[in-house]
Amino acid sequence: LRNRFGDEALGYVGCGSHELLGVEGGSGPGPGPGGGDGWTAARLDELNDWIAPVTGSGRAFAWREPRDVARRLGVDADRVGGLIAIPAEGALETDRLAAALEGEARAAGVKIVRGIRVAWVEPGAAGVRWHAHRSGTPPSEGTTCAAGTLLVANNAFAGQLLGDSGLQVPDVAPIANRVLVTHPIPGWTTEGTFHAESGYLYARAIGNRLLVGGGRHWVPDGRDHDARLLEWAGRVWPGVRSATPSYAWNGTLGIGAAREPILTTWAPGIHVAVRLGGMGVAIGTALGESLVGHALSHP
Repeated sequence: LRNRFGDEALGYVGCGSHELLGVEGGSGPGPGPGGGDGWTAARLDELNDWIAPVTGSGRAFAWREPRDVARRLGVDADRVGGLIAIPAEGALETDRLAAALEGEARAAGVKIVRGIRVAWVEPGAAGVRWHAHRSGTPPSEGTTCAAGTLLVANNAFAGQLLGDSGLQVPDVAPIANRVLVTHPIPGWTTEGTFHAESGYLYARAIGNRLLVGGGRHWVPDGRDHDARLLEWAGRVWPGVRSATPSYAWNGTLGIGAAREPILTTWAPGIHVAVRLGGMGVAIGTALGESLVGHALSHP
């Protein structure tokens, strides 16, 4: 993405990130070296050797003691068991990413149509047919379209789109993912981005606000999900403990039995690239290019 559009167009900042381990009251692993959860210095060295051909660095991951970084990151050293620094990570602004992708598509002659729902897709000897109608109107008021090749890249919703054909439905299902942003927190700040509990929780500062999201791995316990996210964040950052949500939204992830995305010819003339598993920003562009190559080589 950075090579394709440049950092300014994406709002990219190479701020680095930290994996939070052993947050008090969390369900993730405990402290690192010396803490008994398996994150030994030798294991981090092994990880660094494994990923060095990609990053060009032998220090892609580094252990940090909470007390050594507590002041700079604003974390509670008594409630965080350890941190793994990942300096190669960064952050971007997803609205600017979407605008850049759409601009490139339009410049290439792609016509983008919104407000249309596709009711069904049907392969056939004469090509691919699909039925489309305006969102909010019955399918009977729509029209049937045809093409030689159809690319399905609607990630989480491929099952609904392709489920009425009688063919095997791709192993992908939608799951809601929650994100909130707090009101401004006077005097509070931190650096970089953060993730915890195998990436199911994540956070970053937006000025003196906190963006925090995830938690889809939590077992429902009757509490409000936003309150649980803020409660977790308050364990990490003392300055966030009195924060309140300013706005929140749900995103939809496409997940399945395996973590890898699905890239396949689903039926003659219909090629599918879905199930990004919450990693769409990281792998979506590469998967899209692979989809095009796959379709051209499987007419």
